[in-house]
Amino acid sequence: YLESLRRLPDTLVRLGTVTGNRPRRQKRVDTRLSGDMVKAAGSGFIEYVALAAGDADFIPAVQDTQDIGLKVLLLGFQRSVSSELIGECDRFIALPENTDRVWAVRP
Repeated sequence: YLESLRRLPDTLVRLGTVTGNRPRRQKRVDTRLSGDMVKAAGSGFIEYVALAAGDADFIPAVQDTQDIGLKVLLLGFQRSVSSELIGECDRFIALPENTDRVWAVRP
């Protein structure tokens, strides 16, 4: 799935690290994604940012991106996205909660 995403034009996929046995935890993902988002916004080469996340920890990066002049589109599952994050973004698109539905990415 990640390789399919990487082949999409104008798409950057960054991976963090996974630590621990049980429970396993992702590390450095939010910080790296936030930094990449603000850096890309400041580059002048993008028109908007689409963020697939739900954690309120992204609010400062969203605000910094908007301060540069870009719009931020948030995608996430309604039940797990921070209402504060939704309030900060310019637009929110709720992803379907139905896990029976298969998502496909065309290369």
